[in-house]
Amino acid sequence: MKAGAFLSATEAAERLGVSRQAVQQWITAGRLRAVRVGRGWIISVREAEKFAAARKEKEKPKEEATI
Repeated sequence: MKAGAFLSATEAAERLGVSRQAVQQWITAGRLRAVRVGRGWIISVREAEKFAAARKEKEKPKEEATI
């Protein structure tokens, strides 16, 4: 992988528009894959992008059926 292909929990939080604590909660809950490095976490850019796309899809309002 290229250098810079990973994000810290803080960087991932900035990209996802949430707090660092939210990212850490998702990691510990198993919703966001990450690797423990020392006392922190790193998340691959690809994994962060997949997670963001899945969140966006869930937040889309469902279209109402027309009768």
